[in-house]
Amino acid sequence: MAKLFGAQKLVLQAIQDSPKDTAGFVTDAQVAQTTGIALKDVRDWIETLEGEGYVEVANAQTGLLASITAKGRLQLSPSEPIAKKPPPTPQANPSPYPPNPVEGRPGVSLLLDEAHGQDRWVGRPTASIGYSRALEGMRGVAPFASNPQSELTREVLDPFTVLVLPVTLRADLTPGECSAIAAWVEEGHGLLALGTYLMERHHETNLNALLRRLGVRLATDLIMSTEKDDYLSCRKQVIGVDRSLAVTTDLRAVPEGHPILDGVRSVTFQSACTVEAEGGADLLVETDAVCSRMRARGRSEDDTDRLILVQDYTVESRGHLPFLVASRAGRGRVIVVGAWKVFLNEFVGDEHTDNDKLFQNCIWWLAGFEGSGGQ
Repeated sequence: MAKLFGAQKLVLQAIQDSPKDTAGFVTDAQVAQTTGIALKDVRDWIETLEGEGYVEVANAQTGLLASITAKGRLQLSPSEPIAKKPPPTPQANPSPYPPNPVEGRPGVSLLLDEAHGQDRWVGRPTASIGYSRALEGMRGVAPFASNPQSELTREVLDPFTVLVLPVTLRADLTPGECSAIAAWVEEGHGLLALGTYLMERHHETNLNALLRRLGVRLATDLIMSTEKDDYLSCRKQVIGVDRSLAVTTDLRAVPEGHPILDGVRSVTFQSACTVEAEGGADLLVETDAVCSRMRARGRSEDDTDRLILVQDYTVESRGHLPFLVASRAGRGRVIVVGAWKVFLNEFVGDEHTDNDKLFQNCIWWLAGFEGSGGQ
């Protein structure tokens, strides 16, 4: 688990120790009294803990109510230190990447970005945790590596064919990285960018700064099923994977018969936003199920429009909502999906939907192949 910072541990401990109501919640005023932290600051710290999945939050007339989650309790529990492995024997010209697991199809190799806060999301879209099944499905045909520390420079990108870039969190892409990735794509490579609900309207991410340069964008909204577009469901969808709050749908595509959807009938996703393309797109995929497009309202920072506290969700519209777009950028290709959770192990491993096949098809198309399975 990521380390707590600032007053997070003090606030989380107070939430665990304070007397609770029948639903297991404590008030922000209780936490402020216990910790001696100003009420306004307590609310901000509760918001950060909610974003990490350590607490659940509800609104009351007098302020916020918070309830510690299982993840929060585990974070406070003492644990035995893990014995460190001895350092590896130095090698000549060591690579910053793990070795490719197998020799794959010539010209296809995959880089998963882990250097921009992806391990801070609950569910962790990383090679060893949340995306392990999706990457395992490519083993034997497309070698892959990850960059847990390196900036995305041309030196890092050039050995690879496709970059998988889950939405960043509290670790912005630098202007240099945006330029490097955009130029790399336009020269003939592929980018799979994965967003999340509300994007920069609520989260500390600047992924759209890159995507706008490539003619696509992730919207600052939330896709929910029409049966789950109430405020409480919208609040709960943020934490981990909850199938009762996910959207499972067949697909509507323009045009039909695109190789990205070969063998893909239905998918499940959660915590998604809609997607947009500025110009003509190669493919636009919408939900076949009628879904609700939600807008958030709340308290924003003084100098920005970013919501630091979401206080309400309202239905802006209902319909078949776009959650995937594929387009060209120079000689390269870009796919944008509104939810990084779509390729988490829980959904990729579901035999009743085709999330695993969708991931594979995306990689093949981004690598320049026009048929399923790299044909």
